[in-house]
Amino acid sequence: MPVRSPYLGSRNGSASGRAIIHNMPAPNDPVAAARAAEAAYDWPEAIRLYEEALSSLPREGGAWPAAEAELLTALGRCYWRNAEARAAWRTVMRAISSCKQRGDAAAQARATTEILQIWGPWERHKMLADDALAALGDTEPYLRARLLGQTDRDDEAFAIAEQHGYDDVLAWRIARASWRATDEGRLDEARALTRQAHQAHDRLGNFEAAAGSLRGMGF
Repeated sequence: MPVRSPYLGSRNGSASGRAIIHNMPAPNDPVAAARAAEAAYDWPEAIRLYEEALSSLPREGGAWPAAEAELLTALGRCYWRNAEARAAWRTVMRAISSCKQRGDAAAQARATTEILQIWGPWERHKMLADDALAALGDTEPYLRARLLGQTDRDDEAFAIAEQHGYDDVLAWRIARASWRATDEGRLDEARALTRQAHQAHDRLGNFEAAAGSLRGMGF
């Protein structure tokens, strides 16, 4: 069964695409401390702090399930970047299940964009993306564009991105063109396009995708 890891960078510098410079966390605030560690690419420390935040999360009132799902999504993202794929998948799936049960379509879609970055069977990826897209309906065009792009529905993804000006999604149009040129043996053109893709991702602060472009050119 083929294993895929499609990736589209995130908008406005969320942790999926680049580090965010946070203010110093307040004392005894594990969530702020975890976000700061994640922004500094300190995955083991971010994992420890997100786990601490989850274990200390108050479970009263009606707001805690949404907070828990957000923390689970962040924790799973850090597991993946720390090369703990199984833990990452299980953790983000918990977040997705919680969001589905509560009918929180946007949170479900955000969690799904994270799980689509984790290596897994293509059929499973597409099923999760389709579930999230169905939950969103016509809302949240940015999340729709990302989900469509991460599951190789480029025409739809790039049309939405063109309409709304999602530059980070459009940067992947250059990357896709470089891949096609490579597949067709147009290597000089592929190298030029790869440099353009790298520069576009880097300009947007999407450093993970920028580095991925250079890795691809090396192969």
